[in-house]
Amino acid sequence: MSGKEHYEKLALKWLEGTITEAEKAEFTAWYNSYDDNKSFLPSSFAESEQDLEDRIFDKVRQLMKQPERIPVKRMNLSWSRAIAAVAILLVCCSLGFFWWQAKFQDRNDTRNVAHDVQPGGNRATLTLSDGRVVELSDAQRGIVLANGKIQYEDGSQLIAATSASSGSDQAASLLEMTTPKGGKYRVTLSDGTSVWLNSASTLRYPSPFGKGKRIVELDGEGYFDVSHDTDHPFVVLCNGQEVEVLGTAFNINSYADEEGIRTTLVHGKVSVRADRANSKSRMLLPGQQAVLQDDNFEVSEVDTTEITAWKEGYFQFKGADIYTVMRQFARWYDLEVSYEGTPTREKFMGRIPMDMTLNSVFKVLAATGVDFEIKADRQLVVKGK
Repeated sequence: MSGKEHYEKLALKWLEGTITEAEKAEFTAWYNSYDDNKSFLPSSFAESEQDLEDRIFDKVRQLMKQPERIPVKRMNLSWSRAIAAVAILLVCCSLGFFWWQAKFQDRNDTRNVAHDVQPGGNRATLTLSDGRVVELSDAQRGIVLANGKIQYEDGSQLIAATSASSGSDQAASLLEMTTPKGGKYRVTLSDGTSVWLNSASTLRYPSPFGKGKRIVELDGEGYFDVSHDTDHPFVVLCNGQEVEVLGTAFNINSYADEEGIRTTLVHGKVSVRADRANSKSRMLLPGQQAVLQDDNFEVSEVDTTEITAWKEGYFQFKGADIYTVMRQFARWYDLEVSYEGTPTREKFMGRIPMDMTLNSVFKVLAATGVDFEIKADRQLVVKGK
């Protein structure tokens, strides 16, 4: 492993929070080896967090102006845990690794802020079996179906559930949770299974489940933590795909604007099959993702933390192109995205909190050469060359 690769590895470990104290000291010594007295950081890094921010920010700006960019570094040196939640964006391209930290954005850069967009939040509606639509509280994170009632996670009652007896027709008690663009919500089903719904998604489910299989339907994206029940398999139907489990955790992304339906297994086992006659099942193991496209499955190993980062409140990318990044932003910020010119071909890696305003996010991207304009009516124009 070359010296450059070694320090890139240490940088990634720091970003992921797995770096040791000895590795921190080694990395800091390497960073400080540059002939740059103004940006020198002692073992304590700086006299204050603000001092640290200013010095790293100055170094970033200086490196960005260098005509020869091999290797270019935009460094993130953590101030203990005080700025651990600060957004970090890592852009990987043929010239090396580019680092940027959102908190170090140009404080004097006020371009394109006239129509800033606030981040999404806890927003959803619940449609009851009698057709009534209930707006769920944005002060709550989820609802629970328990003891014949529907309540919020803090125990406050929402409404008496229109549940049916164990042997009745499931359709009579079918409930539907829907999140808009810019919304997320969680539901704990009557069997104890928890489902996190991402933006622009719908989950249809009975309350309670009957004697047979526990069947739900998904449009959009959801993360499932299924309560184990050997006698009652849990089945998720979504846009021509069927996923069957006994008890496990997995993510399904079935947005219409994405390429294929992506089922990612976090732990346990799941069986996936196309919802058509004579379709064969595929068994997934933890860390595997099945992509269903044109009635065919492709299975590969993936980083599950990237796939499920939205559940924890982050955008996370690993080699994503600009279109993939923009689709996620469009759903969370409720945007219409258009492109002018030829968009960047850079591949994006990194992690950004989802509670940042759109303008703050794009100040991060601007450091990588992405130009943009936020117009009225939630119109976002991404400008290329």
